[in-house]
Amino acid sequence: MRYLSGLESILCYDDGIDVAELTRHPERLEEDVSLVRATGLDWFRYPWRWHEIERQPGRYDWSSTDLAMQALRARGIAPVVDPCHHISIPAFLKGGFADPSFVDRYVDFVAAGAERYDWVTQYTLFNEPYPTTLFCGKTGFWFPYRTSDRDFVAMALNAATAICRLSALLSQRPGFQSVHFETCEHHQGLDEDGRAWARRENSMRFLVTDLILGRVNQDHPLYSWLVDNGLTGDRMRWFWREPAQIDILGLNYYAHSEMQWRRGASGMESTRPSASPRGFRAVARDYVERYGRRVMLGETNIRGTPYERITWLKYTLQECEALCVDPGTACAGYCWFPLWDSCAWARDLCRTAKTEPDPVGIYLLEPRTMRRLPSALSDCFRRLVKGEWTSRDIPAYRPTREMQSVLRGYEPFFAGWRWSDPPTEALAA
Repeated sequence: MRYLSGLESILCYDDGIDVAELTRHPERLEEDVSLVRATGLDWFRYPWRWHEIERQPGRYDWSSTDLAMQALRARGIAPVVDPCHHISIPAFLKGGFADPSFVDRYVDFVAAGAERYDWVTQYTLFNEPYPTTLFCGKTGFWFPYRTSDRDFVAMALNAATAICRLSALLSQRPGFQSVHFETCEHHQGLDEDGRAWARRENSMRFLVTDLILGRVNQDHPLYSWLVDNGLTGDRMRWFWREPAQIDILGLNYYAHSEMQWRRGASGMESTRPSASPRGFRAVARDYVERYGRRVMLGETNIRGTPYERITWLKYTLQECEALCVDPGTACAGYCWFPLWDSCAWARDLCRTAKTEPDPVGIYLLEPRTMRRLPSALSDCFRRLVKGEWTSRDIPAYRPTREMQSVLRGYEPFFAGWRWSDPPTEALAA
């Protein structure tokens, strides 16, 4: 099993500050890259902070990125470059992903970076395009805060177009690999309306990947809805002619990735985490069977103490190892993301800059100084990276009452585990 982690860098758009700045990565760059190597990793997701590099159209400042890329290369760390992580876009794109200039500007930006760092081979051409464009165009969570099917479809089509154009461009480079990270979801219905809604959502989860692989046609379950909301025949046929390359399909799975739905007093209501999840292995098989690509657990974490995170690590790695032995499945690796705690996700999903650490990383953040602190989780992860442990060697720590409610549906997957209590000082903290 090859292990991966990464740097969280999402722009808190309302304040114009990104999470990498909140965790003080720019000033700790050398120390952070050394920490990657000290963890044993030689594979790391690293952002090109587009909103910082191209503040004015067509004018690039690569100075800080030069330092980062040089530091990674000097330590033998192969980056999976992440040029657009969620809403990390320049302010001059007034329409966000629906802006008429988005596709051309983004393609030009990534092409310029690929020319500058010609030794880089692995790219995530657009991180999690489905939930990103959904949050920007349909739910209104992220800039430009639109709330219509038509806006969402316009943004999803633009993201898919950018991916396909970049794939065609970069595939001319020796060794190019596309590591495509997308959500790994499953939806269940609890009543008649909920089952109908879940069927639709189980088609929607594949939408952008279907588009970029040229799989959307008149027989697609979302075809009529897409046409009603702006998909033309010419554009659909363009995707058939220009499918993207996907070498590794990174499936991003969290406890909230499986949802249950029922009709409530004010509309469809969801239960997440699901009370009866299928589990990562089973949900990942949906994607393997649909796309026939090498997959990996592309992202996971859970918000809790280091010991609760260790329990989630044990479960997700156990599922990933089981997927590896499934007939017809090639599993390329496991990624806990991010390497150190994040910031700003709590309450408003990174719309505003908040410096209190979000306890999800392999290493902890000391709240005042933002120092990266080792933990029981980082010790476990290093042992895994070095090949000393598998999931069977990871301890299972009894979760707190709050975490028990999150994990209750996963209890069947924990059968046969030997449980331990966390150290007393962990409970006091």
